[in-house]
Order: sequence, then structure tokens, then C-alpha cells
Amino acid sequence: MKLKSAIITSAVFAAVSAFSAQAADSIKLGFIDPLSGPFAATGTGGLKQLEYAADVLVNEKGGVLGGRKFEVVPYDNKISPKKALFS
Repeated sequence: MKLKSAIITSAVFAAVSAFSAQAADSIKLGFIDPLSGPFAATGTGGLKQLEYAADVLVNEKGGVLGGRKFEVVPYDNKISPKKALFS
């Protein structure tokens, strides 16, 4: 579980370098995982970890790039590669 949290936290901080200060007010982090069906518990757990990392480790400390906040945007892929694709 610690490894998964470390990976998620690393992903949040790595996302900072992928965005410039000229983008929207908040920095959106996409989360694609099963949020329904038989693996919903796994997806929901991962979503909560990412939200925690974004909120507690970044947003509550003043944000990044001059005060910008992370916003986690969840997407339920319903355990289907076709559903995971954005159109």
C-alpha cells in the first residue's frame, strides 16, 4: 500500500512540470480506473489516495505555480478499454 501511495504522490508532483503557469486556474488531474462493478473498491481506493495527495500535500499548502490548486477529475472506465478512451 505504501508503494501505491508513493507512486500516486510522485505522479501528482510530476504533473506540476507538465503544466505551464498560463493554463486554467486549476490543474486538472485525470483519474481513469474502475469506479463501478466488481473492482470498484480498488478504483475508489486509488481515487481517494490521489484526492488526498492533491488536497493535503499540495492544495492545503498553498498550491503550486503561484497558488494554483489541483483538481482531480475521476472517470469510470468500467473495466473496459473501449470505455477508457476519450472521444
